Amino acid sequence: MFKAAILALLFAEASAIRTNSKAGQKLMSKATLIEEGTRELNENNYGFIAGMKLKYTGCYNVFGLAEDGGGEDDSAIENAPVITFTLGDSCSGGGHAGKYAVNMLEFVDSYTESMMEEREWECENYRENNCYCDNADDGEYCETMCLTNAGMSDCIDDEEEEEEFEIQRYLECKEMEADNDNNNGQNGNGNYNQNQNGNGNNYYNADYPNWDGEYKIGPYCASDGKSILLGVFYDDACTVPASNGASAYRNMNYGRALPYSSESIIPVDACVDCVDKEKEAENQYNNNQNNNNYNNNQWNNMEPREFCTQAYEQSAKCEKSGGSIYYPSSTGCDFINKYLPVLSSSTPFNISSGAGGASTVFAWLFAITTIMFGAYAYFLYRKIKRGGATGLSSQDGGALA
Repeated sequence: MFKAAILALLFAEASAIRTNSKAGQKLMSKATLIEEGTRELNENNYGFIAGMKLKYTGCYNVFGLAEDGGGEDDSAIENAPVITFTLGDSCSGGGHAGKYAVNMLEFVDSYTESMMEEREWECENYRENNCYCDNADDGEYCETMCLTNAGMSDCIDDEEEEEEFEIQRYLECKEMEADNDNNNGQNGNGNYNQNQNGNGNNYYNADYPNWDGEYKIGPYCASDGKSILLGVFYDDACTVPASNGASAYRNMNYGRALPYSSESIIPVDACVDCVDKEKEAENQYNNNQNNNNYNNNQWNNMEPREFCTQAYEQSAKCEKSGGSIYYPSSTGCDFINKYLPVLSSSTPFNISSGAGGASTVFAWLFAITTIMFGAYAYFLYRKIKRGGATGLSSQDGGALA
């Protein structure tokens, strides 16, 4: 009865989405440009994005079969997670110009890179304009105190500081690395695989709590539908959570917990100003040097943040007509409003340090039904990559919920 209900729901949702429609072009691709009927996007018409705020609204795990079907010891399942966001004039309230869906890994990579670049600029800008240390007896101490008093201690260069965790390394499923000097039963090789016997990735036949193969680390959407976390997995596709992954990471890294295993990589309430602050400051300075008419030319001089334009380019769109988007697109409305919500509570991930045995079996049973829900989305993803999909709304006037 339960499976029948799931199948009925799956096909009911799938039937509302035409496989030969446009499929929200570039939903999960890395292409640099999307053409949507009468609109051709390029750098000359991104000015409206500079005046907007990009608000992160949620994430979804979308499962499907691996393109090569998986090998003897490899996972036959892949996760192509999706995130959603809105663009609007402010971060508060429900008013926005549209809803968007895009590949999670690309979005997180671009977001983290953008945040790091912005913080580096903020630090340097504050040093140059507020820390008057050129004539100080101890310039380094002067600068340190200046930044500390401003609450910007993270801007202080500390050569002795512990090496920072490289989050971007694990935005795709990668082998867990041990601390270089950690020889805690691993002979310094970081593989935690004393007894592999050439069978390191054969998790189908392994005793999970006593896993002796290689561990992988990768991102996934947590069950709250908002948190994007890093988890430890058994397989190369990061679809089979390791029941002892948390302890395995600690054993290999001097007792330290895996970063972002409980704190979301992107804050669940993240809202980003889409103006490029560095270029805005440069333009403001230049305008102040030329008759101080920056305010009159503000919109002409504002440049959008690359992170925002990239997310916009690559997204499936469900935009409001009559708003701040001159040529609104509704090609992604069905996908965003009807299909993605089906996946909101359908994650097989149950990652915790105490999970094992029966919970692992249950996770796999639950995963089967989840994969059924995700099958159509993954099929859609394949069509998009091959250029065979061209839109997603049953009609161009799809509703924006």
